[in-house]
Amino acid sequence: MPSTLSQPSSTDRRGRNATPAAWRVPQALLQGWHLLSLDAPSVAVCWTWFVASACQIPLSRAMTLALFLAVWLLYAADRLLDARQLFVDPLHTAQLEARHLFPHRHYKAFLTATALVTLALATLVHALPSPILLRYLVLAVLLGGYLTIIHSVAAPQRLPKEFAVGLVFAAFVFLPAGTMAPQLQSQLVGPAAAFAALCTFNCLFIYAWEHFGDSPQYPEANPLTRAVLPYLPIAAVAFLLLMLAGATRHRTPASPLYLAIALSTLLLGVLHGLRHRLQPITLRAAADAVLLTPLLWLLPRV
Repeated sequence: MPSTLSQPSSTDRRGRNATPAAWRVPQALLQGWHLLSLDAPSVAVCWTWFVASACQIPLSRAMTLALFLAVWLLYAADRLLDARQLFVDPLHTAQLEARHLFPHRHYKAFLTATALVTLALATLVHALPSPILLRYLVLAVLLGGYLTIIHSVAAPQRLPKEFAVGLVFAAFVFLPAGTMAPQLQSQLVGPAAAFAALCTFNCLFIYAWEHFGDSPQYPEANPLTRAVLPYLPIAAVAFLLLMLAGATRHRTPASPLYLAIALSTLLLGVLHGLRHRLQPITLRAAADAVLLTPLLWLLPRV
């Protein structure tokens, strides 16, 4: 598993073809975006902005930056915690991927960045309206408890992280709009649940790609995750059709949200079809990049 931005030889260890020269720079940028833990905050801010825009709720730049920094802190810390056993056993890499190994190898830089980001975030807290800040603090406490559990309980018994990520991410993204426009909360329940499912699909596809390829056996997965994985492509197709139906039926702020979710689901399916042709780290980074479909709606407005 590659863990740096160095270019592969003619084939990587899984037999994939070398990257064409024209794609090496974009691929390196994509990998760097992923390894620096910028992927999750980019997706979170993109979707938070998109949901707020669909509800005609303005988000200040300071608030947007605060949200980005908060998610970066969370994901950088989670990846460092995942790799903490390497301090005891440097050869313990079997269950780790490039996103864990890279922060560990540069942990001093990551710890410095964490301290600086924490200070910056503290100066931006005032950008969040009090009701939103209070709800985010409650969410942070719940999330802190969950992270304590998954980093202290053996993998087979721990809670299914793939499903929890979807719920937490959806709560984070829809919280500002739901707080600032309570009259639209009923219209946002469906898109919020759909976005949580999209994030779960994202995690499940990544887990399937990183563990044993096409094998139907996932012995170290949570029982719920293990039960779902064999039916993942079929479930994704059914979910895609459901989202397309939702986009055409609802002429409300939910319509573009359903459509963006459907497009991201389709792109995840495309990546699943290309999984044998891409480097593992590129495939993993692309899985998050395809969640940035709201940019198709947002960029023309900038």
